[in-house]
Amino acid sequence: MAAPAAPQETNAAAGEMVTLISSDGARFEVPEAAARLSQTLLDEMKKDDYRASNGIPLPNVAGDVLAKVIEFCTKHAATAAAINADTPAKTSKEEEELMVKSFDDEFILVDNHMLYGLLTAADAMRIQGLMDLACQRLVDMLKGKTSEQMRQTLGITNDFTPEEEEEFRREDEEQWL
Repeated sequence: MAAPAAPQETNAAAGEMVTLISSDGARFEVPEAAARLSQTLLDEMKKDDYRASNGIPLPNVAGDVLAKVIEFCTKHAATAAAINADTPAKTSKEEEELMVKSFDDEFILVDNHMLYGLLTAADAMRIQGLMDLACQRLVDMLKGKTSEQMRQTLGITNDFTPEEEEEFRREDEEQWL
């Protein structure tokens, strides 16, 4: 099943296209400028046999997650191109940065399943900006919660006995005295 190509923000972000193949076999055509935001993809594109290949497989990234990653990379590549463009109608660097911040704020409002997928993909594809954004979202979700609330948010089963929990609480209190 072929997935639709990621939307292109501007011609500046397009250029050559790169084919990515998700773990579930979905194929995506991505602007090279967007693919270059991934250190993993950049390393693959530098290989001698890259152009002869049938696409770059990403065995740890499902199609739905890869589509979201491509959306992120395409927007960020287009923003970088717009900031670096030497045209009379270009927007200021500050305006572009505000627009991408607004995009990021909306982009990362995803369910837990997608957030974990984005974290895994950002790690596997080595996309630092996406990793930072997803990690910050996770921190914000957990901030101010009790350990039980954190377990519930993250879907973690508490496998400590009541005695072990009490011991942890005592040790924690002693550290702060």
